[in-house]
Amino acid sequence: MVTTNTNEVHNKSHESLHSKSHESLHNISHESLSTTNENLRYLSMKYLGYVVLGYILVLHFIGIFGVSLYLTIIPSTKQILKNKNLKMFTFSVFTIVSTFASCGFVPTNENMIVFKKNSGLLLMLIPQVLLGNTLYPPFLRFCIWVLGKFYKKKECGYLLKHSEEVGYKHLLKGKHSVFLVATVFGLLVVQVTLFCLMDWNSEGLKGMNNYEKLIGVLFQSINSRHTGETIVDISILSQAMLVLFVLMMLVSLTFSLFF
Repeated sequence: MVTTNTNEVHNKSHESLHSKSHESLHNISHESLSTTNENLRYLSMKYLGYVVLGYILVLHFIGIFGVSLYLTIIPSTKQILKNKNLKMFTFSVFTIVSTFASCGFVPTNENMIVFKKNSGLLLMLIPQVLLGNTLYPPFLRFCIWVLGKFYKKKECGYLLKHSEEVGYKHLLKGKHSVFLVATVFGLLVVQVTLFCLMDWNSEGLKGMNNYEKLIGVLFQSINSRHTGETIVDISILSQAMLVLFVLMMLVSLTFSLFF
């Protein structure tokens, strides 16, 4: 009888020790996992900072190089800058930085009106307008995805899966990024279509061929919601077009306030 009780006490003691040991190991494992996740979060935020910096620098470099090259190749643009006593590099840097930052400043009295027939230049500025503004969040996410595919960085996977935990509001979820891209291009299609229907033969587009008009309309439509750069004197556009510009600016303002 005494032996049986002793065995029971021994078994209970062994079970208690085993339970405590298992609980202790579980706590240590949980703490270790928590520390690892916190460390990965910190590394991911640090990595995101480098990605954003690289994003800005690369786009600025490409823009400045492209505009400078265009100004060098196209004689008419060089003549415009010469008449205004502007240095090519100064104009390129100023215009790209202003366009990317959605400032809308151009070192000419007429904004981009003097370059309205230079479709190549306008096409170079359009990506700067979009990628520095409404398409920045989805394109940033795309860059992180590409880096993750090529370099297999854990930080990239964490940023894509836990964008909200990072605390950087411009890093949207995949679904939201798709919706944003669809919205931007949807509004752009509407605006370009209405512009072409209402002001294709307006005084502001006079002297331009169809290709130049199309690129000009595209540039003007994009800028009405972003930088405010213009290739036409908007005072001579139709009243309906001005109302459309106002509505698009309000849409842009609403997006900025709520997102």
